[in-house]
Amino acid sequence: MQSTHPLEIPEIVSYVTLYVRKRDLTVCALVSKTWYQAFNPFIWHDISWNYGRPFLPEAIHRHTQLVKTFKANHRIDERKELLDLRFPNLVSLDLPINRLEEDMKEWVHAHSSLTYLRLNASDLNPVFWNTLLGYRHLKSLRVWHLDLRRKDVDTFWELCSHLERLELFYPKITHPTNTLSMEFPSIKEFKLWYHSVEVGVFFLTVMQRCPSLTSFWVDGINNLEFISSFSDLVAARTCLHLHSITIKRSKIASDSLSKIIGSMQQITALDISYEPDNFVSNFMELLRPHFSNIRVLHLRPFIGTICPMAQEILSSCPLLEQLTAPPIDASVVTEGKPWVCTRLQELELTFVYKDSTLPGLQPLVFDQLAKL
Repeated sequence: MQSTHPLEIPEIVSYVTLYVRKRDLTVCALVSKTWYQAFNPFIWHDISWNYGRPFLPEAIHRHTQLVKTFKANHRIDERKELLDLRFPNLVSLDLPINRLEEDMKEWVHAHSSLTYLRLNASDLNPVFWNTLLGYRHLKSLRVWHLDLRRKDVDTFWELCSHLERLELFYPKITHPTNTLSMEFPSIKEFKLWYHSVEVGVFFLTVMQRCPSLTSFWVDGINNLEFISSFSDLVAARTCLHLHSITIKRSKIASDSLSKIIGSMQQITALDISYEPDNFVSNFMELLRPHFSNIRVLHLRPFIGTICPMAQEILSSCPLLEQLTAPPIDASVVTEGKPWVCTRLQELELTFVYKDSTLPGLQPLVFDQLAKL
């Protein structure tokens, strides 16, 4: 009976590549023919081109069938060699933040197998969006500088009705009074980055038309009115499946936060900044029913108050993977219950030693960390 080499088993190779850097994979591919056949596809799965790095179109041309992800961190429309290449299995395309010339638009059109696309929309027309409507596999779209003031933006919204993930960075809008008649039944993740309250409020109306929404992420809108409107939307149970919320660089009043947490049926991820007034008691009471499901929890107080919430979270959330919490008294950790978060990968926590006379307190804290 002929034995099978371990590297001829795809599951084993895929697992190994998770822990090996790309430059080390290149070395592995030189060991033997078997190793080359096993690791070479992973070397070419994703290509990232940065300004100043050598661009080798000949080498890429020999492996176009293997390329699945292409990311450019600089202008690539000046590299005519790239425009001659076609990647038949490309699924993710990340273009630089610059205008798309006509030849670059044609190059994008040639890759209809995309599932993820990131681009600058400042100069795109309905013809381009109409072309993307034919991309049956496109599920995720990140767009910079989308001009929502254009009358022909309806084509863009039609495209969104087929997406599962939508990310909008600095969309342009003057008077967001236009109404949407379209539903977005497939959108599960929605990200918005902007500094205008009007834009934020407009996109809350978009959220109301996303019945499958599970994750909402917003950055740059530091306004209590917007947060209050968002809490009202969550309390109205418009997004019944919402279980992940990220609100960056925005203060959240206690009443709005209580309304958000108390209205959610399930919480798996929460990333917020907050005011410390009456925060701990109210927040923890509302959060406890979700301890069994929480995976990501980032709590960033605007004032570095010391509170014991981290200990209770670490000893009560078995699925927890990431935690950022306010400073905690080290003695609370050493005297509290054992931590149950065996899946913890990231921990950002400040330990405060109030009583320097306690012998060996610091080693006890690190002993607790070592048990994970």
